[in-house]
Amino acid sequence: MLESGEDTRQCIVRLAPQASRIVLVVNAEWVATVAVVRELEAELPYSMSRLLT
Repeated sequence: MLESGEDTRQCIVRLAPQASRIVLVVNAEWVATVAVVRELEAELPYSMSRLLT
């Protein structure tokens, strides 16, 4: 959903209710993924983060 901003240079974007719910699910998946990566990094002799970046 789009709304006008304070002037013509701005456009405010708001997520639809369904998209807002999806963001919550994706965020939870991201948090879980980060937790697993941290566990793996504790067991490996090298950092996965450094390897993948």
